[in-house]
Amino acid sequence: AGHHATCERLQGFVVPASEIGEPTSGASVTAVKSVAASGSGAGALPDYCEVTGKISPVDRAAPDIQFKVALPEEWNGKVVMFGGGGFNGTIP
Repeated sequence: AGHHATCERLQGFVVPASEIGEPTSGASVTAVKSVAASGSGAGALPDYCEVTGKISPVDRAAPDIQFKVALPEEWNGKVVMFGGGGFNGTIP
């Protein structure tokens, strides 16, 4: 139950543009979903919170940048991201 409550607290979370370090109009969490552990062995996944959000561009006429991340329940607060040169696909 604690994990679900923590995940739900992220709903509506807002990151001001001043904290992003890139030219944006800020970011916000638009949806959260608690996902239970599944799989086994090398394919095992722990409980995690699926976080969906948007980064608003400086140009208000431009579309929002959509993102989705999976934050594990037991998380050390660190993140590793890899660039894809614009070839990472889309989030429907």
